[in-house]
Amino acid sequence: MHRTLLRKQWGDLNFTTMLSKTSLFGPITARKYKGEWSGIQESAEVWNVAGSSIVEISTEATGNIAAESSRDLMKKLLQQQDLLPLQPGMSKTGWALNKLLHSEDPVADPFMLLRQGGYNLYFRHAQPENTVDDDVMLSALGREQAWRLGELLTARKIPIQLPVSASPINRARQTAEIAFSQQNVQIEPRLVQRELDQLLETAPEEGLNQIFVAHRHHFNNQLNPNKKFDYLNMVLLKPLGTGKGYNVVHVLNLLKEALIKYDSTVSKLTIK
Repeated sequence: MHRTLLRKQWGDLNFTTMLSKTSLFGPITARKYKGEWSGIQESAEVWNVAGSSIVEISTEATGNIAAESSRDLMKKLLQQQDLLPLQPGMSKTGWALNKLLHSEDPVADPFMLLRQGGYNLYFRHAQPENTVDDDVMLSALGREQAWRLGELLTARKIPIQLPVSASPINRARQTAEIAFSQQNVQIEPRLVQRELDQLLETAPEEGLNQIFVAHRHHFNNQLNPNKKFDYLNMVLLKPLGTGKGYNVVHVLNLLKEALIKYDSTVSKLTIK
């Protein structure tokens, strides 16, 4: 039966010809780690695929109750850090294949686009302490998000035009200063004024990306109204020049794209 199926599919092709008609996807690099977390043995396997990473965490526990309790606690902690992007039922292998099949799509790998330069990156500020006060500072999680963003862009070697522009409102200014350091940030009042769109249509220096850290914006109604523009989400803009406007290329959560660690820093992952 096996031979019949093979001959029916491949006919009289020899092995060399058969290989020439196959598709090669890859590479996939992987690292494994073991450690202890909250008194429970855990293991983590990290796959790096087409510029993105995925981490699978396994719990070594005796009995279903202990395993489920550990899993639920870990899941809760990861959700607080926005680190559970996979849809229910999607496997790590399915995620990897999807990445490889779309690896030539620059939006599937946003870092490919960013390394080319020529874009304006508009970030909504990180999570604030509350949503009641007008000029509130960042929460502890917001400060962590901003720090991780800066680390991510450095690790991915994204060319950035300095200084970075930030809204004068505390939560945006603080996000920029944590991510890019205070000396690399300029306060730009126009980010909260009508001239905002005029800023976004200006082109960066050749080979670099301009960064703006501010607040919610309509982007000339180019955003999908059904999609949430959340804290530290990035709107990737292609400026068309002064007086010509800009195009929204995509809205992304770079921290979710990169998952737990990113590229060259992934080897530093530890379980405590």
